[in-house]
Amino acid sequence: MKDIVERPYKKKPLINRQPVIQKRTVIRPKRWMMDGMSQPLPQFTKEKVSQEVSLASQSELPINSYFSEQIPSESLKKIQDNSASRTNPAKLIMGKFQRYNKGQTALILAGIMVFVTGMIVSFQGFKTNSHVTAQVNQNQSPEFTGDNPDENPPGDVNSYQVPWDSPKKIKINKLSVNALVRALGTKENGELKAPSNIYDTGWYNQSAKPGEHGAMLIDGHYRGPTKPGVFKNINNLVKGDVITIERGDGKTFDYKVVKTEVYDADKVPMASALVPIEPGKPGLNLITCGGKYNPSTKLYDERIMVFASLVE
Repeated sequence: MKDIVERPYKKKPLINRQPVIQKRTVIRPKRWMMDGMSQPLPQFTKEKVSQEVSLASQSELPINSYFSEQIPSESLKKIQDNSASRTNPAKLIMGKFQRYNKGQTALILAGIMVFVTGMIVSFQGFKTNSHVTAQVNQNQSPEFTGDNPDENPPGDVNSYQVPWDSPKKIKINKLSVNALVRALGTKENGELKAPSNIYDTGWYNQSAKPGEHGAMLIDGHYRGPTKPGVFKNINNLVKGDVITIERGDGKTFDYKVVKTEVYDADKVPMASALVPIEPGKPGLNLITCGGKYNPSTKLYDERIMVFASLVE
């Protein structure tokens, strides 16, 4: 029998043994911690909370006591504020501006106000122009002769009174014109009336008033039977010349001439006479007769028109 010989133990080499990877646990902050709440809401979801808030609003108990054992007060306040902002349009709109500072918010609001104001002004101008255009379709240009206007100088001009918002005087320094403005309408045939005196002017009382949207139409005589009229030289007005209108309350309005036009008596664009030459700006239009005088008809063969806009 062979002797038993002890042999030292040899470990078998590790074959295909995977290294051990130690897993690390990453602790992330809970949502309730990030929101600044003092306690978690483990048993509630967003849908559940919204449902409970709705039920609480129908309960006779105060909402705070209804949730006193379930939702922390900080969480409840946030829920209530969010719910109110969703149902209140004013809070919802103002919440959009919270992302901007005060200066930016002021600029945005100012822009909105300018836009709204512009829309209102444009609407008023469109309404006025539409109304006036409908009227002038039935009106004819004034015939400044034939009625033998008075050539006597007017009386005490200082005692002349008109309503506070109506035109009282017209001044054209370039032509040395300082005349009264009389309110006039139309004849039975739709023809515009002319002043009874060669020194006075006539304001068509269905046109705009001083400073108002639309156009103010003022006519005057070219001449009388023997003397020149108040608008004898308005064809000499050029772009940039100033015409001043004094209102009944003493306030004055300056209008700058844009252009002067001459038309045949039977081709006067009366629709243009009653609308501003510059859209959106109050206008002043002057009209008188001119050209050659026809003794048989006692009429002139031309009409002179001056278009001006308010100086703002």
